[in-house]
Amino acid sequence: MSVEPSPDSEVQAVRRLLLQTVVSVLLIFAVALVAGVLFLDELQEAGERFVVAFGGGGLFACYFAMDAFLLPVPQDPFAALALTGGLPFWEIVFWAGSGSVAGGCLGYWFGARVVRVESVRRRIEGRLQRGQAFMVRWGVAAVLVAGITPFPYSVVCWVGGALQMSFWRFLIASLAIRYLRVGSYLWVIEKGLGV
Repeated sequence: MSVEPSPDSEVQAVRRLLLQTVVSVLLIFAVALVAGVLFLDELQEAGERFVVAFGGGGLFACYFAMDAFLLPVPQDPFAALALTGGLPFWEIVFWAGSGSVAGGCLGYWFGARVVRVESVRRRIEGRLQRGQAFMVRWGVAAVLVAGITPFPYSVVCWVGGALQMSFWRFLIASLAIRYLRVGSYLWVIEKGLGV
């Protein structure tokens, strides 16, 4: 027997997630500000090495891996390294956003395939039911919320695939939000670092 969350509890969860987003953005700004004041020269040196060694393709690969494979590693430090290393702002947004969307699509594909394995499906049935209730209620908005907030975007990608959300709706929502997320967080980092 599954218990569907009440609309009020879902609205409270979204509000809590949005509050966490504001706190996260303020924390990112504060960390970037402190790092910019105390370690800007070191960050620029490390950033230059990162850009020379990996360039935009390396940034693409970092975002791709983290959004495809459920890795619990924050992505923003890689964008900050690219920024302090001299990669132009919009180039970072392009490479990181493209890597994120491509990784999310692979995560969607994995989710759609993994759920077909009966032993896996039995183990995650309860979570799938809760995820399905959330996705049915919020639809594409679930992808948008996960795409801009600290909630792991990769998890929504896997769940979207497992629940057979329309791939095209998923892709359009991902394209709409991931570039915006990368650009807005990078802007906060840039202002904090003072570069």
